[in-house]
Amino acid sequence: MAASKAVRKRAGVTGFRFHDFRHNLGTKLLRKTGNLKLAQRALNHASIRSTVRYAHVLDGEVADALEQVQNPPKNLPTLPKRRIV
Repeated sequence: MAASKAVRKRAGVTGFRFHDFRHNLGTKLLRKTGNLKLAQRALNHASIRSTVRYAHVLDGEVADALEQVQNPPKNLPTLPKRRIV
């Protein structure tokens, strides 16, 4: 760790921890998949509660999805009606 600290100092990188790589992975997994269980397994968390800490990154995505549901595009194809027997 001392060597990496020296490299960061020479590069002018401050406020960085190696755990940030792990957090970055969790964040990217959730953004890409939206799957908490997948992120939990990839990060090797024993409890889903640990993984839920990363879920805050999805707030903006949830708001966007809700907006799309509320105001869907006008040119979406419709499914044929199914006859219930």
